[in-house]
Amino acid sequence: MGDSDGKHKHYCMDLRLGSKLINAERCLMQAPLTAEVRSRNRGARVGVLITMLDIAASDPVLTAWHPDWTATLDLSLFGIEILNKGPMVVDTHMLRRGRKIITVGADIYDGCGVDDFSSLQEMIEHQGTGCNDIRLVAKGLATFIRIPRTTDIDAIDYNPGKWVGQVRYRSGATQDHRYLNDRIGLRVIAPETGTVELDNSTYVANSIGTINGGVQAVAMEAAAELMHPHMTATDIQIHFISQVKTGPVRTHCVNIRATSDHCIVNVDLIEVGVHSRLIAKSTITLQSEGAIT
Repeated sequence: MGDSDGKHKHYCMDLRLGSKLINAERCLMQAPLTAEVRSRNRGARVGVLITMLDIAASDPVLTAWHPDWTATLDLSLFGIEILNKGPMVVDTHMLRRGRKIITVGADIYDGCGVDDFSSLQEMIEHQGTGCNDIRLVAKGLATFIRIPRTTDIDAIDYNPGKWVGQVRYRSGATQDHRYLNDRIGLRVIAPETGTVELDNSTYVANSIGTINGGVQAVAMEAAAELMHPHMTATDIQIHFISQVKTGPVRTHCVNIRATSDHCIVNVDLIEVGVHSRLIAKSTITLQSEGAIT
């Protein structure tokens, strides 16, 4: 989760994430809106924004619980407008800190061409004054549970609390410019039922060995959009149930509502290899192009 040394490739590094821990309870993160992470309506993909929310929210959590580690329980994102200019900007802030559970809120912005952290922070803190063009495009929420840090966890010395006020980047020496679904190795099994499959490779695994929560979101988003090829995912709620042991994982989709301008799909992510288990459940809202502002 820390800065890349350029020696290995990972999904998060290819997003070219930059972050600044403003204080112990607030993290600001931004990433360029490149062609490979845009949705079919040319805006930022929900799965990518959820990835940024998860990582940015975890830094204040790990600061609060150091030296222990954390696992994500739930993630949600509700769209307001299309993020179509970039950079993608996520501002997370701790809402409630408990001994075992921490809840973090997030505001997601279209940076509208501004990628300097000091300028972004000032623009966010002076919204409504008419002095900037930054746009609030979504709201998010994340819940984390405290777990012991062991030698089995990668990045054992990772401690964001040491970097308050510093700008840090997660990026590799080279970038993978393939479209996001191809980059993570997503396989389409049956588009009409929204069935896709994904291996638990080193490229998509997180520090505790399961598939990164953001990657799971990308897979579930892709599955829902395959079922409704003329619509785009705008909102998502994910509940993480268990960890992937070996993989692969496969989606199972059920339509909850289908109208001319929007659909709601329940997407389960299930491990189908040696271990058979429910990994995550999500509810995804999709809207037609004309219904999205």
